[in-house]
Amino acid sequence: MEGFVFLTGEEPDLAFAEVKGALIALGSTIQAEHADPQIAVLNDEPPEGLARRLGFSHFTGSLDEVRSMDLDDILEGVSSSFGKIEEGSSISFQVKVPRGIASFTSSELFDSVDAMARKRGYLVRHRDPDSTLFIMIRKKSYIGRIKEFSERLQADKKRGSKMPYNRPIVMDPRLARVMVNLSGLPAGSRILDPFIGPAGLAIEAAQLGISVLGVEKEVEIFHGARVNVEHLGLSDRIFVRNGDSRKLSKYPWFKDFGKIDGIITDPPFGRSASTGGIDPGILVQEVLDEASDDLQKGAALVLDSHSKDLIDKISGFELKEFYSIRIHKSMTRHIAVLIKL
Repeated sequence: MEGFVFLTGEEPDLAFAEVKGALIALGSTIQAEHADPQIAVLNDEPPEGLARRLGFSHFTGSLDEVRSMDLDDILEGVSSSFGKIEEGSSISFQVKVPRGIASFTSSELFDSVDAMARKRGYLVRHRDPDSTLFIMIRKKSYIGRIKEFSERLQADKKRGSKMPYNRPIVMDPRLARVMVNLSGLPAGSRILDPFIGPAGLAIEAAQLGISVLGVEKEVEIFHGARVNVEHLGLSDRIFVRNGDSRKLSKYPWFKDFGKIDGIITDPPFGRSASTGGIDPGILVQEVLDEASDDLQKGAALVLDSHSKDLIDKISGFELKEFYSIRIHKSMTRHIAVLIKL
């Protein structure tokens, strides 16, 4: 039995990398293949909780059939998939046919599947069904049953404008979730965010069961981060401290936090950011040098930067993955995954 992850279609390479990182974090040995910009095929059924932890996906499921673009062949595959659903149960459908890609439309395929389901005695119910069938038409036709939906509505509630404390150009919470998943760190891990800002990254990590030590130098932002953390009831997992991350070793609370399994952070850059006049690249390197002794060889560093050049100059770490995301014409986020040497 194969599995399936239906991705959102945005930043396909990054979204697929997130799937791989999330599988590692869940302790799974399942392998993934990037079959299409919106489709990741797994060599086994997706583990419980995969969809709920992903930022750039819609749902996961069991992949029953991979068919051609021919309508009769697709309906034959649908019939085979129906055979895996208990007769008499209630079912729903997710049908996606991009315009111009096939000789039929989403509506026509939906109507054909609906008629077939009713003829076979299924109760078609699109609210709280027992099973939901998906038929995704790309260069091939992917047919199966949805196992778990992502939590996109929950992510929308954490957007900067909806939080008590907000800052300009706050990272999309779904992208923040992606960055956490790229680390491959499981629940129970402990990470450092040396530039916690409004706590967006820390919040996503904490909601995946990771403990976070978040450090913020600016007093106003420090208090704002605490407000956001308390607003979501995450004070038991996110420990926000006011201080200079270049001098971590002098703070008792740094040692009290204990072993650090990785660093996930969004260093300050852009017009609204304050680095105290220090070059961002120098600032990041000084922080990494300070925290380095508390990181084991192979520990993950995931960071977002305004500059690929800054990432290339980081010493003591090896670059494993790199992605550029254009936010708007004057801003590009460069996301890197590095491993401590």
